[in-house]
Amino acid sequence: MSHADGMLNVLTGLGDPWKDKATAGRFAREPQLSSYALDAIYEQDGLAAKLVDFPADELVREGFELDGADSVDLEDVYSACEDMSVLPNVADLHRWGDHYGGALLVAAVDDGMPAYMPLDLNRVSAVRGFFVIDRWALQPITDGRKPPEGYRIVTADETPLGETLVHASRVRRHVGVEVTHRRRADHDWWGVPVMQRVWSRLRSLLSAYGYGESILQDISVDVFVLAGLAEAFKQGKEELVSKRLAALQMGKSVIKGFALDAGGGNGKGPAESYIPQNRSVSGVRELIELFLQAFVSAGPLPRSILLGETVGGLNGASNSGEHRAWYAKLGAEQNRWGTPTLNWMLELLFASKTGPTGGNRPPAWTVKWNSLEKMSPTEEATHRKTLAEGDKILWDIGAASSVDIRTTRLVQGGKGELEAVEDPEDAPDDLVELPEDDDLPVIEVLGGPGEA
Repeated sequence: MSHADGMLNVLTGLGDPWKDKATAGRFAREPQLSSYALDAIYEQDGLAAKLVDFPADELVREGFELDGADSVDLEDVYSACEDMSVLPNVADLHRWGDHYGGALLVAAVDDGMPAYMPLDLNRVSAVRGFFVIDRWALQPITDGRKPPEGYRIVTADETPLGETLVHASRVRRHVGVEVTHRRRADHDWWGVPVMQRVWSRLRSLLSAYGYGESILQDISVDVFVLAGLAEAFKQGKEELVSKRLAALQMGKSVIKGFALDAGGGNGKGPAESYIPQNRSVSGVRELIELFLQAFVSAGPLPRSILLGETVGGLNGASNSGEHRAWYAKLGAEQNRWGTPTLNWMLELLFASKTGPTGGNRPPAWTVKWNSLEKMSPTEEATHRKTLAEGDKILWDIGAASSVDIRTTRLVQGGKGELEAVEDPEDAPDDLVELPEDDDLPVIEVLGGPGEA
């Protein structure tokens, strides 16, 4: 049974495979981009490179802080992280994992075991470094039914590891776009490059730009009317015609004008004429905009970031909402993916006998990523005013003390919830409780209203 006003319309042919051309459309899988194609796109197209560079660099831009690791010297830990390029390696793992569809972060660790054996944290004497290697330089070791137990390094480049086989416990991996479970074995347990999803849209956009450039090159066409042109071709005088046209074009370039034949000797014969023709470019911009929007919608970056568009200022602009939404998403990725990767690297540094803690591993710690969003001076002032008003309300009802407020806001620089100082010994030495209202000295103000 069919309905005349539904998706299948017997009157108009909508949905009828014999009448509706749209029903013949089928989704076809495109060939996977090779490493050579990916390299060419990354090196030669700025928009494509930004899709993988910007998220990776922004992910680690503001760094991190450690909480709860009170038994170690945090300054030594931060210094070791800089020496080992911890954050740059995290960014590169994200970058090349997105670009190639997969990459590994490999730890060169001295634990008395060959690299193809499981890592033993209790035997780590030194961490020689970390390095990132992309999927095309790796061969997963697996039976095809479960994730790889190790990897064979097939690149000709020298690596800090010094070996070609590495156990899965000594690496951390990142893939660009996860594939379905049924497709993992087909992709050698890697993912799909981010560029694969947007390639057809980027190809259409670049083609549109190319066609637009061609239209601009031919936007003005010179039309010359030559007397006896058809007869000249019949008589085989093409060379004379070519020379005449070349002379006219040369006159246009040299003397900014034309010397045209006015006709026969008496001026009554057929004359030459010149008619400039301009092609319309109406609609070209709108058409290119459609291709551009299609490319943006298929990618991971919002339009304002990808194209660098800012309307009316960074924080008060109409695009500030999509900025905040994207950075909120990136913050979630920091916690979901960045924190486990960073914790693994820190655990190796803590376990190293020659590391920043001398092998003293703290029982627990928490990675806190610094905020990626920066408030404008106006937003900062408004935020501090809101905090101050909220703190005053808590102080008025006795829910917070002046020490809590001063410790959280002035000493620690906190911008969130107040931190309760349970024990007076926890308060900084230079902080003392403010006197109660009854203990405040009475100050008599002279010269007030009404006094002579």
